[in-house]
Amino acid sequence: MGLLLLFALWSWLALSGSLAPLDHFFLNFTSENVFWKLITEAGDYRVLSALALVFLPSLKKEEQKRIGYGFVSLAILVDVLKNILKHPRPIPSITYAYPSGHSTLGFFLYFNLYRVYRKRKFAPLFLLLSILVPLSRIVLGVHWFSDVAGGVLLAFVGQCFMEERYLKREKEK
Repeated sequence: MGLLLLFALWSWLALSGSLAPLDHFFLNFTSENVFWKLITEAGDYRVLSALALVFLPSLKKEEQKRIGYGFVSLAILVDVLKNILKHPRPIPSITYAYPSGHSTLGFFLYFNLYRVYRKRKFAPLFLLLSILVPLSRIVLGVHWFSDVAGGVLLAFVGQCFMEERYLKREKEK
């Protein structure tokens, strides 16, 4: 509940313009470097969906449901929020900015894959991508800092909700 309130407060601050100085500060560090473009592609919903289809089948059923339902629920929620809030991007675009879908979904999936595979040698790559994908959106100048931070907060809210939901189910068994 606390994270949900934090997300609501952050959203209000971001959408009211209170975070504009911070947003504009981070726009000073934009770059169109190929590295950041590749990183941002790793947060595209099509890439993330394909990764989920590759990695989720090898997990326990409860993990599959927790991560799969969380991912789909967040994807829908991000789309709904963007179309309700209609917060503009720092660059001209036909899509809205808040919250950042790449940041929400990328952080959620990569962080969960890191948690599940943390004992495997490739796990640090997932942790790194959970940080770099949201950062890439700021560096490329396609999102405000507040959009990205709001997206990561929303991913945490989704994470907590799914954990609580599936932990209750496991205790009931």
